[in-house]
Amino acid sequence: MLRLLSNGIYVLTSRTSDRYGVATVTWLSQASFKSPMIMAPFGARAASSKCFQQSGAAAIHVLGFGQLDIARMFFRHTEATDQ
Repeated sequence: MLRLLSNGIYVLTSRTSDRYGVATVTWLSQASFKSPMIMAPFGARAASSKCFQQSGAAAIHVLGFGQLDIARMFFRHTEATDQ
């Protein structure tokens, strides 16, 4: 997968047992081949960041040119709140 990364728009998702986080990511870079790792920026107070910090896992969804409307849905800033 790392060799197939392209320039584009991605949706990053992360989940804990009771919370979901989603963010549109416009920059993604390979950080390591061994172990395979990527870098993606997202705000420290964003819901996606809080979920990632708690779960330690995230998924990157690669969007095609015809899916920009999906990316726009997640450009808004959201903050995680403790409930």
